[in-house]
Amino acid sequence: MGLSGPAVLKISAWEAISLAKLKYNFEIEVNFISIDMDEAEELFQNFKQSNPKKASDNPRFLKSPTDSGRRS
Repeated sequence: MGLSGPAVLKISAWEAISLAKLKYNFEIEVNFISIDMDEAEELFQNFKQSNPKKASDNPRFLKSPTDSGRRS
């Protein structure tokens, strides 16, 4: 999996020295839901327990705060 675009350019500019020391071989974690992993897992588990018959492969309860109601 890869990332591209303005975000990568900004990161590489801000962290040029650090990334060069790593020879640009590093891992990065991107959080697209604006909450930490423990909170997301708890929300997911609560949803699954409260809605055992609903499919949970597309959990709408983790909407981004910037989500404008668009559907993909």
